[in-house]
Amino acid sequence: MSIIMYPELKNRRQFVHDCWVIAKGTDNQELKIAVSHDPYFFLNREDLLVLLYTHDDVTIQHLLQIQSKLLLDHDISYKLVSIKDVQVDKNQMCPLKLADFVSVLVLNKRKDNYDLESELIFDHNYILNFLKTHQEFVIPHEMLMIFIMAKKFRLSLYFLQRSDIPFHIDFFTTAIQYNSYDIAFYLLKIYED
Repeated sequence: MSIIMYPELKNRRQFVHDCWVIAKGTDNQELKIAVSHDPYFFLNREDLLVLLYTHDDVTIQHLLQIQSKLLLDHDISYKLVSIKDVQVDKNQMCPLKLADFVSVLVLNKRKDNYDLESELIFDHNYILNFLKTHQEFVIPHEMLMIFIMAKKFRLSLYFLQRSDIPFHIDFFTTAIQYNSYDIAFYLLKIYED
């Protein structure tokens, strides 16, 4: 249907994305599944945030299983490409992974990120429960790198203690690069030998 209505590639992609927004807005699970199987389907970080706000774990699970495409339209998306170890295609898209959802969770902790008094939306317990819900897609190395980039010391500690992650020099250099000195000193202390 989208090929007939919008023969140009850009318009086809936008049409399919608009169908996704309608499906998500009406919370029509069948339509969401159908649209997600379209070859021109993609998501962006705002779409991921909407899925997380609505706690739509069934759809998140489905999108991770079929490895939907994520449009890289933010700086953080490009930084995540190296962490996820994926290729970017000619349309500036890469496969969607759980790391993308976790990055959105971590960066949107509060309703207003610039006001410390604003309401907490995604606290640490929510993030940990989210990871338990989608355990089959968790890659501990990626999760730890995201927590280090976001300067989340307690979440980083949790992952280091609960997961059997071998030390990577990337952990230390990323902590220094993103001014996460508390994490860097902790890594130095436990991996000093």
